[in-house]
Amino acid sequence: MNSETTLLKAKYAIHNTSSPSPQVLENAGVLIEGNKIVEVNQWDKMDHTADTVVDLPHHVLMPGLVNAHSHAAMTLFRGYADDLPLQEWLNDYIWPIERKMTPEDVLIGAKLAAIEALMSGTTLFNSQYWHPRQEALAFREVGVRLLCGPPTLSGMAELRFPHDLISEFHGKNDDAVRISMNPHAPYTVSPDDYQKINEFVRDFNLKHETLPPMIVHTHIAEADDEMKAIRSFAEREGFSVPADAETPVQYMNAINALTDFTLAAHAIEVPASDIEILAKTGVSVSINTESNMKLANRAAPVQEYLNAQMKVGLGTDSACSNNTLDMFGTMKATAILQKGFFHLATRLPAPQIIHMATYGGAQAMGWTEVGDLKRGMYADIIAIDLNKPHLHPIPSTQTLLSHIVYAAKGSDVSDAMVGGKWKMRNRTVLSVNLEEVLNQFEQEALALLNKR
Repeated sequence: MNSETTLLKAKYAIHNTSSPSPQVLENAGVLIEGNKIVEVNQWDKMDHTADTVVDLPHHVLMPGLVNAHSHAAMTLFRGYADDLPLQEWLNDYIWPIERKMTPEDVLIGAKLAAIEALMSGTTLFNSQYWHPRQEALAFREVGVRLLCGPPTLSGMAELRFPHDLISEFHGKNDDAVRISMNPHAPYTVSPDDYQKINEFVRDFNLKHETLPPMIVHTHIAEADDEMKAIRSFAEREGFSVPADAETPVQYMNAINALTDFTLAAHAIEVPASDIEILAKTGVSVSINTESNMKLANRAAPVQEYLNAQMKVGLGTDSACSNNTLDMFGTMKATAILQKGFFHLATRLPAPQIIHMATYGGAQAMGWTEVGDLKRGMYADIIAIDLNKPHLHPIPSTQTLLSHIVYAAKGSDVSDAMVGGKWKMRNRTVLSVNLEEVLNQFEQEALALLNKR
């Protein structure tokens, strides 16, 4: 071995998360060389003498969680404009105050989001928001991997191609940041802009096979009145909606906006015939249960997406529409809501939820070397302290998987590493002074909110 090696020894490790049936290894060892995992086994069966050995005797190791859809700097609006329907929330509250934001606002808002994500076990985060360069700088400083890029809203935020962002960030610095294209939604983005965006991404992926792939991240079928919003937008912008397009998915398919590099956030109002369209075109989905429920939207057909062999991840959405970036809450809410809404207790069992919160989300974002504890994967690992009353008893490994989904909290994550480097130890974020960030954030947030 040429690079420095680290052996993590823990009571348990959750691995094989690339399968819908993750497994639990007892007396686990994870050997890391440089930024990658080279072996996962029971630690007493591993012959390697590592440069550093870290004992975590009361912990379970697992891949860092993947937040497949959010808007990072909306931490600035946590608790602002709550208890409102989606279109009123957007049009009357969010978009007006966002027009008053500065790049400095986004930098501190994104930095707090990265810290919150890290401290609750998320090591890969997908954001669609203004000033993506500031987002990238903030997340890179904290140490959480980020997918981000310029948003497009036709007539409000005009389409621009992120050549400078790609040159500065895409796949660089140990693959810390990747750049995406972010057309907001079919009720804010014209068919012409969707076409130009898809052409740009398709061309990029064909010409740069040695670089990580780009994706297109967009909202689709979030609410039951979305077709009404699409038709109103079309009338204002002077284009026509195909007569046979009765749903957002049918409309997006009719304008050739669905591809195998499309990540659809939400995808709630999707009947069976539309699931076939999404699966056939290769679209991936991010499920955002807590935000959807708070905005009075329904439950997405998650099991049906999985049955159709689609890539499905979980997301928190923003800290404004959800109020927290804790993926443990998202896991539990998704599992429980799916059972209750569809009246089936066996729907989406805990192991499948863990798969979506790790490997599934990474795949949906085009990140193939993240989301499992196995050889060749990036060493993006979190340690959960099991020495907590709410995480006992543990009579079986199956119980442990259930505890992760139904009982664990983000605050149970004690340690986190990204690319083989510790980013948090014993609940302390290593790269920033949390008290200083909180003080600066509070000042910036209050000053921005006072501009209302």
